[in-house]
Amino acid sequence: MPECRARQRISRAAVLGTMLLGLAGCSSAPQPDEASPSTGPRSFLDLVRASSPAKELRFRPVLAVAETPLTDAPPGNPDRQSTDPAAQQRMLASFGCGDPTADPLAGEDDAALPLVTCDRSGGARYLLGPVALDGSAVKSAGLSDAPGNAMFTVKMTFTPDAAAKWADLTTRNVGKQIAIVVGARVLVAPAIMDPIPDGKAEISGLRDQSEAEDLADWLNGH
Repeated sequence: MPECRARQRISRAAVLGTMLLGLAGCSSAPQPDEASPSTGPRSFLDLVRASSPAKELRFRPVLAVAETPLTDAPPGNPDRQSTDPAAQQRMLASFGCGDPTADPLAGEDDAALPLVTCDRSGGARYLLGPVALDGSAVKSAGLSDAPGNAMFTVKMTFTPDAAAKWADLTTRNVGKQIAIVVGARVLVAPAIMDPIPDGKAEISGLRDQSEAEDLADWLNGH
């Protein structure tokens, strides 16, 4: 089952604004990337760790999204990082998601170029812009206390040097999505709800605690 697109949202910390939960109607059923602990890695993040613990976390703006991915296009197609808009659209329309651990661009994508890729479950294809920030921009991350909410929230704080870049990025992209990418795959792509000028943010609408803890671990560089 495809992962629900734009289910997560990113906003200012709860002390500055209302915490926003995910959109209604999104399934919480296990996704194809989740195996039981007794049979293998339980999540895409575990698969990424197993294949290369050093893969870098990156923030890329979302330029376009397509659902119901095809499976017959070679994952190494050079048009995945083309700067030609026509080639980007062709790739977005035809790219096959396949096995995330077999992606030749995993950890090898050029940060200065756009990227066509998939989300971690293979439920959607993304055209992403060049990297705006990398994992070194995050000072700390952790789960936010949100009693009474059915979903989980990750709070993060940016370093002083990155806070200004984050403020500019969120100001220019209110209402759009920002993808958090590891191993050339999209972990989450929350919608930016408002400008975030103080270097603090919350990603809300995460479906379960283990997903939220994994995301916080990656944001912390684990």
